[in-house]
Amino acid sequence: MHEEQITVTLWEQVEQIINSGNVEHLEAFLQLLPPGEVAYTLSRLDEDHQTRLLAMADPEAVADLMEHLVDHQAADLIEELPADRAAAIVEEMDSDDQADVLAEMAEHEAMAILEKMDPVEAADARRLRNYAGDTAGGVMVTEYISFIGDQRIDQVVDDLRRNAEKYTEYDVRYVYVISDLGKLLGVVRLRDLLLIPGRQSLEAIMIRDPVAVHVDTSVDDMEDMFDHYDFSVVPVVDNQERLVGVVHHVAVQEAHGEASDR
Repeated sequence: MHEEQITVTLWEQVEQIINSGNVEHLEAFLQLLPPGEVAYTLSRLDEDHQTRLLAMADPEAVADLMEHLVDHQAADLIEELPADRAAAIVEEMDSDDQADVLAEMAEHEAMAILEKMDPVEAADARRLRNYAGDTAGGVMVTEYISFIGDQRIDQVVDDLRRNAEKYTEYDVRYVYVISDLGKLLGVVRLRDLLLIPGRQSLEAIMIRDPVAVHVDTSVDDMEDMFDHYDFSVVPVVDNQERLVGVVHHVAVQEAHGEASDR
């Protein structure tokens, strides 16, 4: 007589690992979850296991999970946590995700989390929350690399190496050149930093007057722009032409698709 095979679902496996208290096993298992299964798996956990998962795992690991959820689902999970733990998780999210998730929370919940966040991170999140979701300001990220124009190439390359761990979290293709007041002056391709003698200044090698969008530029207009230019990312400027973020083509496509589905 054949023994009946017992199938253990993904969420049941997650529950078992949570019950074991083995944090390393939990984080390793979460990393192996297929992206398309994350939202469903988390939704099948009962409230107690959801809360324990978010409390056990490293904030960065939890933030990675939140990327696979729609904003209101992520917000519902995070706002059940103590404000300091929630802040640690939100700080690990990309800047645009921070703003989107906080926007889905009750105002007092969002403010409690912002008060516990790093002041610089919190200031960025507050600013991004003020932009409409169908504009460049609403879909941009503030993770970019910029330098003052009179800095030399060798100084910039040294900074990139010293901060390699931080910059690997950015999707870096260009270095942006700004004035002392933060005005966008130009852009330098990363490969040019390695191929041109290091004593030259960024201003000497930068591409001047780069294509940029304003914080209020609509998603529709940006979609047209990306169709016209073969760019993967463009800088975003404010009313004073100061660099405030960058917009990735994929983010515009996602926002455009969400608007079309409404």
